[in-house]
Amino acid sequence: MTAYWIEADAALDVPVPAADTRLHIGDRFSHVDLPYVVWRVTRVYRDAQGIEHAILMCEARPLDPKTLSAPVLLDAGRYRRI
Repeated sequence: MTAYWIEADAALDVPVPAADTRLHIGDRFSHVDLPYVVWRVTRVYRDAQGIEHAILMCEARPLDPKTLSAPVLLDAGRYRRI
């Protein structure tokens, strides 16, 4: 599987339809059911199928990262951008 990493100083070169559907390094999200747990985007990449993913770091537990696809992270029923 090939992944294309996008570092903090680079921009996505694939156009997206709206500004709020784009993930950026430093964006912060919280789960709608756990609003006190804040996740920060540390990396953004596209997988071999072209699906954008974000590596997230929990601000309270920095050694507990997770990866979510952009469609999941941007689903207003699951996560909220803060």
